[in-house]
Amino acid sequence: MTAVRAVFVVLVLLAAAEYTGWPVLDQALGAVVAVLVVAALWSVVSLGGIAVRRDLVADRAQVGDVLVERVTVWNRSRLPKWWLEITDHSSLPGHDASQAVRIGPLGERSWEVRTRCGRRGAFRLGPLSVATSDPLGIFFRRRLLAIGHEVVIYPRLVDVSAMLPPAGRLPRGATASRRLLAHSTSSSTVREYVAGDPMNRISWRTTARTGRLMTKEFESEASADLWLLVDLQRVGHAVGIENARGAAMAIEETIVSLAASLALDALTSGRAVGMICSGGRATVIQPERGDRQRTRFLETLAVVAADGEMPLAERLVVDGPRMRRQDVLVIITASRDAGWVEVVGGIMSKGTPVAVAMVDAADGSGSPSGSRPPVEVVGALAAVDISVHVVPAGYGESPVGPLERRDVIEGTGIGRG
Repeated sequence: MTAVRAVFVVLVLLAAAEYTGWPVLDQALGAVVAVLVVAALWSVVSLGGIAVRRDLVADRAQVGDVLVERVTVWNRSRLPKWWLEITDHSSLPGHDASQAVRIGPLGERSWEVRTRCGRRGAFRLGPLSVATSDPLGIFFRRRLLAIGHEVVIYPRLVDVSAMLPPAGRLPRGATASRRLLAHSTSSSTVREYVAGDPMNRISWRTTARTGRLMTKEFESEASADLWLLVDLQRVGHAVGIENARGAAMAIEETIVSLAASLALDALTSGRAVGMICSGGRATVIQPERGDRQRTRFLETLAVVAADGEMPLAERLVVDGPRMRRQDVLVIITASRDAGWVEVVGGIMSKGTPVAVAMVDAADGSGSPSGSRPPVEVVGALAAVDISVHVVPAGYGESPVGPLERRDVIEGTGIGRG
């Protein structure tokens, strides 16, 4: 019986008692009103004294990892909670901490939630809502608890050992022009400013003389920097896929996984790595080494999306000036427009080695409807002696079996077990 129906019964009894004058109807009316008052008070009291806590083992994980969370509900009142419905409103796909519990006076219940991370991105665990009702189910009450955690799921890492350019040092006495941020004081050359260059490296004297912003560059006797150009033009435009959302998503995830894997492998070997990511908002990470750079790459690649509008050829024209002689450029793309190959040739003419990881929409079962094979682009790259690695969409993915989300349920008081 719902509250509306209960009120309807009261009104019917009241009308019948007034019309007939029967004492028994007056007694029934009094009993029903008493039951409703008790039920309403019960539903209010049942939400009192409830406290909830969510504990995460780690707020960072990678695709394929298991995220572990523990939820604890306390009853801090001396009245039992016969029925509590805990509903989770998390945004992480597959993560659901919802549970129905009973808790005795001053008791608690805990359960553990294990979720296999299947998608990269930034997600929110929570909030939770707690609902209860009286024993007759007449009055239903719900309270939202704004508790939760922000979690970031990093991209899947794959084997890229065959794609990573060698990190051989430069010939003795040669110098690789790099944008050193702090540890060098002698500038070698100046060049025109490119968006993303540190402001403290602008040569104001040369800028005043030429009337254009000019940036100082420094010499370093170090191994060549590795630049990753992650082409995140909208996949349907780049590949020509129509009405194939699943294929487009597989291409996007493969591009991001390759970028993350190449960056981490190079950083692990001690190389300085930079990245140009051409999504809806272009992102530039200057070449650096170390753990901070590793975190910067993972945090950036966790949330990027293939929503850019600028074609790869235009992106290379805009960011090509960043590439210095003997830096190494790796382009990760699914673009089937061979026009960008000519721009790459211009970058190589400055002495910058270039390699390409070409993501193919075909996965062994044929290309999606409307997709063009990369034969033309691969042929154009081979003609100018550029190393190409064709990688199928979905590379490195493996089927994930079902995972039991709750493997621990504990508690004290009524309903334990």
